[in-house]
Amino acid sequence: MKAVLFGKLNALDRPEVRRSLLRIPEVIFYINKAQKTLEEMNIEKIELISLMISPDSLERDVRNLLVSAVQLGLFSRYVRSHGQPDFFSCPSYGEAPVSVCLGRSTFENLVLDSRLFRKQNQIQFPTQISSSDILNFDPFLFSQSNFEKYGVYHLNGYGSKKLVFESQSADKIVEKLVKKYGVKEFVNISPDDLMLDPGSAHIDRVAVQVSNSIDLDPMLGWFWGSLAELKIASAE
Repeated sequence: MKAVLFGKLNALDRPEVRRSLLRIPEVIFYINKAQKTLEEMNIEKIELISLMISPDSLERDVRNLLVSAVQLGLFSRYVRSHGQPDFFSCPSYGEAPVSVCLGRSTFENLVLDSRLFRKQNQIQFPTQISSSDILNFDPFLFSQSNFEKYGVYHLNGYGSKKLVFESQSADKIVEKLVKKYGVKEFVNISPDDLMLDPGSAHIDRVAVQVSNSIDLDPMLGWFWGSLAELKIASAE
């Protein structure tokens, strides 16, 4: 059994990370797709690629949309080589890309439901999140929730997708997936540190494999080394 983890939204806070990601074709594909969707809705003053290249900090709503595009790009590369995982896990504020992976939403809807799009169009945000909203898996509502919670979703061979359980502790997610569901492999779909640590969840590290999708891709062996090079270059 295998679980993929969609990491933190601060993955793009470092300019060198953003610039390195632009060398990955699938990431470029989703960023361009987001740009096209925004332009089709007459939002033309935002240049997502330029913002990825910029050394300046990303505005939160732009960053969140770009993180979704990056995660979907990395996930598409991972699935092509390693197949679909059995479980998906992510923080409650990062559900939007997972909803696309599970077939519950489209990427275009993800863009239109994003804070960035709604803010540009002065669309009012919902103020309360109900349990029925969560179970209905609305990507926008999830992205606006203020509570920190991790959801785990299951994808079986018959195409069934459902919420398996939730927890406010990332460590409990690991422990339950390993002990109850027999998950032996965790793969992070984000250019950041793993949000789940088997060691802190009292799980035998030897018995559980924890890795990053970038590390599992032989064509991306340059990625981590390029971060140091770009950081040095930007400091000169």
